[in-house]
Amino acid sequence: MISLGPWNKIKIKKNLGIDIDEITFPFEPKEYWVKSDWKNKFKKKDTFKIVIYLKYDGKRGPTFLLMALEELYEQIKSKGYNLKLMFFGSDKRFKHPLSVPHTNLGRPSKVELRKLYQESDFGIVFSYTNISLVPLEMIACGCPVVEVKEGSFTEFFDANCAILVESYPKDFARKILWYMEHPDERLKISENAQGSLKNMTWEDAAIEFEKLILHGYNNHSDCD
Repeated sequence: MISLGPWNKIKIKKNLGIDIDEITFPFEPKEYWVKSDWKNKFKKKDTFKIVIYLKYDGKRGPTFLLMALEELYEQIKSKGYNLKLMFFGSDKRFKHPLSVPHTNLGRPSKVELRKLYQESDFGIVFSYTNISLVPLEMIACGCPVVEVKEGSFTEFFDANCAILVESYPKDFARKILWYMEHPDERLKISENAQGSLKNMTWEDAAIEFEKLILHGYNNHSDCD
């Protein structure tokens, strides 16, 4: 077995006592990148764009996330801030059970996603299990990522590469509000994360995979 990234490898080792190989969890840099003026959005402002990856299936993650967004919405009212909440990942006809204003973008194309990530001030992906491509793509486009502390994100990146929140709404709202009011710190998160994307391409993963396959073949060729 070969794990895509370290999270599966760690879980299999812990629960089954089996040590397997792993390759890099990659993204495609030819499809996702920062704009030349990407740092201009890290400034004091009144309106914030938040892009949210959510497939609502009744599990803990989606339920907590919706509660957290409602808490954030309530807390910023007195501050005079505006939120543009943009969901994607579910069918466009799906109605998220959220009481605050939001938009369901459905399943955007890669070009639409790239533009969305590039223009957004925060990207929310709660990776309770194995990470997905989404946070890597957000990072590559200069969008600071919000993740849960107890999730899988820190198996792939250092803790300073995302805004890590506890799984309760007040902590989520408090931290997002703080980063809204500190754009320089939000920029640091994004820069740290982008620096960690080196050698995380599909080409790098393919080279690693080829080496593992050839190594395994050469070690077992005497069995033919």
